[in-house]
Amino acid sequence: MALGLCAGVIAVSGCSSHHDENLMDGFQTEAEYNAEAASLAWPPGRSAPSPWHHLETDVYNEKGVGVTDADRQWLCAWEVHYLEDPATRGGSALAELKKFKGLHAYTKAYDVSAKESFDKALGSLELGDAGPLQRDVTANCMVE
Repeated sequence: MALGLCAGVIAVSGCSSHHDENLMDGFQTEAEYNAEAASLAWPPGRSAPSPWHHLETDVYNEKGVGVTDADRQWLCAWEVHYLEDPATRGGSALAELKKFKGLHAYTKAYDVSAKESFDKALGSLELGDAGPLQRDVTANCMVE
């Protein structure tokens, strides 16, 4: 699952050291991230991680990279929230995780393979198997 999710995002969201009108600098990407992060419901006691895009110099991102980054951070937050206490948080966290399929990262940035990996992980989770979810967190999430 981890390879599929990473490869899927990398394949369709890119960055470049060359600037053109269709690319955004770090500050613009960060503004995009902040707007998306503010629109999402984060798990109790968690908020969106601080953006880092403004630290990128001479790097220009495709439009949507900030949105995708915020969506992935949100997904990681809900995955970790679930894994910390599946017995009491499982139902509400699973309901939130299902919403990922309507977010930009899934609908616009993920390729078919990444979508299939997420769908399989979600299906496993619905059957009580959190293994694929744990593997995604281990491979793709920066856990505090």
